[in-house]
Amino acid sequence: MDDWKSLPHDSHTKLLLMTLGAYSDDYDDAATIIDEAFEKYKTLNSDDVYKSLTSTDWFCIRCFLLDQINPGDLSLFGLLIDSIFKEVESNNLSLESLGIEPKPAGRPTTINEYRLREIIGFVKWELKTAKTKIEAYEAVARKMNKSPDTVRRYYERWLKSKTGKTK
Repeated sequence: MDDWKSLPHDSHTKLLLMTLGAYSDDYDDAATIIDEAFEKYKTLNSDDVYKSLTSTDWFCIRCFLLDQINPGDLSLFGLLIDSIFKEVESNNLSLESLGIEPKPAGRPTTINEYRLREIIGFVKWELKTAKTKIEAYEAVARKMNKSPDTVRRYYERWLKSKTGKTK
């Protein structure tokens, strides 16, 4: 469909026309608003343009899509959803419809914890290759520019926290 005017009376866009017309007491103004949104939607071509749309324009475009009218470029909705994801995550909000949960409260994980996990992973990998623990500690120490004793302490602390045993 290329035009919203040929839609049935129970379509989303026609219901929007009735709502806007009742709100503004002038159905011609409402039709003009929808026509302008339709023309803007047809000419969208970059992420700079979609930022210039008003909430009424987005509501009209939503109705067009619900009525299966698509005169515009759908890739712009990818940009819109991307900006929604970034905004929601940067403000630590929850958006259940897109499956976005806020970050848990508390102290953020430090880079040292990532480094520790990396060292533990290397030690586990070295131990799987049938090396002794001392050889594994030395191999990881060379990779990570640490002393073998430091690697051993990290690994044994991690092992103790997981199992309650040191050896």
